[in-house]
Amino acid sequence: MGGDLVEGRYLLGVLLGKNLFRVSHDDYIRELRTFVATKVSPRAANIFCTLADAPQLMPFLRHLYHRETTYPAINMPRNERVERAIDYLLHNLDASVAEIATFLGTTEKQVMRLSDITSARKTIERQRGSTST
Repeated sequence: MGGDLVEGRYLLGVLLGKNLFRVSHDDYIRELRTFVATKVSPRAANIFCTLADAPQLMPFLRHLYHRETTYPAINMPRNERVERAIDYLLHNLDASVAEIATFLGTTEKQVMRLSDITSARKTIERQRGSTST
């Protein structure tokens, strides 16, 4: 739909009822951080609400857009398994691959093939490592 900065601004803007195309990148990230902190947790917001890591939240925002709005569906391919897995992972930041697999009703091997999940778990681990030093 135009990259995460366009899609993210659109999805979050619809969810918040704001035009986020008129704000700076910093203000967009600030809005995203507040939204994620409220919907999920401050810890998840601290991990994922940076300009570098915010693209990993697109499946979560798509999931909420389709679940919580009456706007027409976005005409693009969706991976609902990834959307559900990212939503679960955001709410359970310490979840193992086995726990994610159980939640999805699939195997650990299948979860490991989901690059969005692997990337998100690496981001969580990187944050955990930077706070423990």
